[in-house]
Amino acid sequence: MKPASPTNLPSWDKLTEKLAELAITPGAKRLAYLLKPVFSKRELESLQRQFHEFQNFLAVFPAPFKGFEEKSVQTLLSQLERNYSNLLPSQEKAFEFLVERAKALRGALEPHQKKWPALWQNFQTLKIAEDLLKRLEKIHSRDQKNQLFSQRWRQFQEISKLLSGLDFLNAKFLLAQSYQGNLVAFSKHQEIHLSDFRFPQDLLQDEPCFSGELHWSNHENIWLLTGAHESGKTRLLENIGLAVLMHQAGLPIPAASESHLPVFSDLQFLPEDTPLRQSLNEIQSLLRRSSLPQLLLWDNPLTGSNPGESHALLRALLQELAGKPVKLLLVTHNHLLTKLADENPAMMQVALERKGQNLKILPQQRASSELFLLARKAGWPAALVNQAEQAYAKLKPPKTKVQAAQPAKAPRFKLPQAPPQNDARPRLTPGVEIGVWIFVESLRSYGELLSLPDSKGEVSVLLDGKKWKVQAQDVLLSSHRKEKKGDTTGIRIITYSIATEACDLHNLRVHEAEWTLEKFLDTATHGGLHQVSIIHGKGEGALRRAVHAALATSPYVKSFRLAEYGKGDSGVTVVELN
Repeated sequence: MKPASPTNLPSWDKLTEKLAELAITPGAKRLAYLLKPVFSKRELESLQRQFHEFQNFLAVFPAPFKGFEEKSVQTLLSQLERNYSNLLPSQEKAFEFLVERAKALRGALEPHQKKWPALWQNFQTLKIAEDLLKRLEKIHSRDQKNQLFSQRWRQFQEISKLLSGLDFLNAKFLLAQSYQGNLVAFSKHQEIHLSDFRFPQDLLQDEPCFSGELHWSNHENIWLLTGAHESGKTRLLENIGLAVLMHQAGLPIPAASESHLPVFSDLQFLPEDTPLRQSLNEIQSLLRRSSLPQLLLWDNPLTGSNPGESHALLRALLQELAGKPVKLLLVTHNHLLTKLADENPAMMQVALERKGQNLKILPQQRASSELFLLARKAGWPAALVNQAEQAYAKLKPPKTKVQAAQPAKAPRFKLPQAPPQNDARPRLTPGVEIGVWIFVESLRSYGELLSLPDSKGEVSVLLDGKKWKVQAQDVLLSSHRKEKKGDTTGIRIITYSIATEACDLHNLRVHEAEWTLEKFLDTATHGGLHQVSIIHGKGEGALRRAVHAALATSPYVKSFRLAEYGKGDSGVTVVELN
């Protein structure tokens, strides 16, 4: 009987079945069915080390399990699995074959013991193989051989166990070879990067394979995924989950070698058809462990309930998880929910675009709804669909209006202006370090420096999740930006494309407000503004005090004061910029 799957991803069972088919020994087949991911970096490093060493060992000793398909060998190995200690006459040659093969493997590995210590450690206990061979050479009676087997069958079990473990590694190697997989490195913090990612689910089922690129920054812990009908959202969700589980089971994944994944402490997959009560219970168990690094894959959760209630619950849940060390990929058709990403820097809305068998993730985009279009194609009355579209438009939340602290006739937004020719900010110098924050004049965008100038005088920069080649002379250092301690990995992109004259920090926690305020001041300064308003509300004054503390040490700020009476007073702070 097969054990229960460690996850409710249906493709995990297909993976273990495929692995068992490639195994030769009964013990290796059992290990394949029992395969489970590990959730500690130390265990995973050990698994990867063993795989690497065995992969190199195959160049020294190819086809190590040739002859193991023989029926007598299979029967003997099955007996050893079941603690059966009697040697049948037909198994005498199989008995000698196992001992000889164990000795040959040990002999091939011995010259490389320092290079492959993990494999060699397994063979340290097999000095018994030489002793058994010497005794076998002196025994010619079948009864004496049977007696020896009965006396030493536990030692033979150890040999069988070792060979099964090596066969299991061989099955892993053959499986990875079938889809040209690679062991990938561990990410710093929780960045996910899958380059040339081919969907393992399709490869295992010999179906046309979907592929794509995925880069999920460390600083965005929630992705809100939208996409057209049948664009592959659920398929993407399942295959990301399967790739992570394969990685944490020590298996190569179908992605380029420069890919990297974190080591998660758990993975939770909630399919769309999960019963409502079960979804609530599983999410509750997650909330108790939300301080641990987990990967959460939710496909339209809380469906089948009152839409207003589910929207409110999910909104509150996302705000609770923002800033936690979890990675949540949420598939949703609720476009009102995706607007949360406009309010919280830890969230990002992403759209999925399908072209044939290729999937493309579009950051900071929302997929347009096709339901009205599909209804028209299905022959629905035009008047009915038009009425629905009008009603849907009214559901969209109104834009937040800036209070009276803003001059009545002043333009609400200003496009960021290219810095003047005599701008005092420094340009790139020979000693500049990769990873610093920069401003690209021609594109009027902020980002991160990825490379130093090449022979053509060009540098690589990362803007809004995309890699660009620009002239080094077109790049300015964003020297006013102050990075937070301990927050130097991954990618943080300034997402404001326009400079607004007011920043609303209502309902934000202190650390979220500080982060949002810093981005706002940077954008406003480089956008040419001289005075802005910070709306923090009155309340108990905790947020106001935190805002004033941040303004007092900000390099962007010349001075600040509370707004005048009737224009926000103690709920608004007016800031003069340098």
